[in-house]
Amino acid sequence: MSTAAEPSRLHSLDALRAFAMLLGIALHAALAYGGTPWMVMDSASSSTIRWFYEAVHGFRMQLFFFVSGLFTMMLWRRRGWSALFEQRFQRIVVPMLLAYVTILPLLGWISTKATDETLKNVLTSTPTASPLVQAIRKEQRDEVGRLLATGVDPNQADAEFGVTPLGWAALIGDAPMARLLIEGGANVQVRDRTGFTPLHQACFLGRVEVARLLLDAGADLDARSNDNKSVTDTANVSWPITRALCTFLRLNPGSQKSLAEARTACLTLIEEYRERRGASTWSRWLDWLNRQRNGYGEWLRSPGWNVRFSLTAPATHLFLSSQFGHLWFLWFLCWFVLLFLLIAPLYSFLPQVVTRGLLLPGWRLLWLAPLTFAPQLFQGVLGSGLGPDTSTGVLPWPHVFAYYAVFFFAGALYFDAHDREGRVGRSWWLWLPVAVILLPVARLYLGDPILSGTFQVLFAWSAIFGLLGLFRVLVPRESFVIRYLSDSAYWLYLAHLPLVVWLQHAIRDWGYSAELKFAGITVVSTLALLLSYALLVRPTYLGTILNGPRRKQLPATPEGTEASRIDAPMPPMESSRPADAISTR
Repeated sequence: MSTAAEPSRLHSLDALRAFAMLLGIALHAALAYGGTPWMVMDSASSSTIRWFYEAVHGFRMQLFFFVSGLFTMMLWRRRGWSALFEQRFQRIVVPMLLAYVTILPLLGWISTKATDETLKNVLTSTPTASPLVQAIRKEQRDEVGRLLATGVDPNQADAEFGVTPLGWAALIGDAPMARLLIEGGANVQVRDRTGFTPLHQACFLGRVEVARLLLDAGADLDARSNDNKSVTDTANVSWPITRALCTFLRLNPGSQKSLAEARTACLTLIEEYRERRGASTWSRWLDWLNRQRNGYGEWLRSPGWNVRFSLTAPATHLFLSSQFGHLWFLWFLCWFVLLFLLIAPLYSFLPQVVTRGLLLPGWRLLWLAPLTFAPQLFQGVLGSGLGPDTSTGVLPWPHVFAYYAVFFFAGALYFDAHDREGRVGRSWWLWLPVAVILLPVARLYLGDPILSGTFQVLFAWSAIFGLLGLFRVLVPRESFVIRYLSDSAYWLYLAHLPLVVWLQHAIRDWGYSAELKFAGITVVSTLALLLSYALLVRPTYLGTILNGPRRKQLPATPEGTEASRIDAPMPPMESSRPADAISTR
């Protein structure tokens, strides 16, 4: 085996891991305030926090898998496949199993309690809907006609949920009511508080007859909500989210099977009307791609993937079940390491000059963008939003697995590139501004899997290159604080989510701004977890499981010296730390 090097020094990688750990806690803290469906939905929200969440989600896991691949290759080059297998089993599989039987049940209990209390408050609250909306929901058409005759605005959204009268008729599936409203002056293009049109809402619950009526009245096929969701996106919302939203809106979605059939009928109707109205070549390409995405989504949702592991337990869907929760990252690592061990011998026949030619200088890494783009096209197939999907089932979703595999094995190749000069990320001052520009462009085209996907891929790689270079500059020497945060990061990753969700629920009704709540949860949970690490983990056997045996720290060495480089002999503590096992989402 040839000796390989990696330009990012140990000190900067430790700092980058600690930084990403803090981002992981902040990422989950932000979910209650960014308008994304989550276990706790706070009454306060912030577009700034949503931007923060989308930015972090757009690069963070990709960065972790890249670094994980780098460390996997490093360990294999130095110790061989048996040592790699043993180390990864001890540092990834064992902690994952321990967390699976302790932390995940705790998270499930906390999230269930928070959700039940939230729904109870919603269901027992006094409705504040307008008389028109109340009459629509009770299907009192005569009363609706009377109210319209007295001059009631048919486009005024109700104060309770922000849904328009025609939107309510669409959600309920009352086509005669929808016709009555349209004849009374309701605008088929009217938007609710979140930017959804009545056609969005009809497709959401598979109300085919209402959708046909709206399309005959000229409803916009290409309308998008405030977060850029298309009418097709609303017909692909997952069943758990659909059920939760229907409970919140006091609606009955019917059975999962009947809803899926009705949504398919709506999507077919949408395609028929596109053909009638005529579409551009680009729209036809998008329609073709969306048909492939929808077909792939149906394959993922297929009941054929249901498996019973016992006679008493309900069936488990191998793809869609939430078996691993926020531990999914460790489960993916298990798959990647096994795959790496299978193909590792091939690396011995790959000359270093080829590896360096593929990866150096840093801009040559952009050839990986097309490889990343292929699985990126299927991101959001069971939902929507910026950033990659999260697969928590027994079997990883194929497109998510292939997407992150590109980053993992790119990191492995990068170690073999022997980049002593730090050429990848050297122009961090250029990569990071480029990433900042690419993010809003990707969001602008959200809903278009081709354009938005292209910019999302470029954003992820630009952010990775920029952060690798930036942290080389910011952390030239070893720091006790950075080392301590790096050691504690694995524990913070495993334990943070129950605490974060509990805090979100505890302060949900406090009358403070979303930004203040978000900052408070992030700081309080981080400090509490660091204290628990110092008292309950670091000096105990659990600390040995997570971080390996504690050894004497070597004297600090600056960047660029022989002892500080990844290709220099590493102290045992570094080689035993689970550097790749500290992520979330």
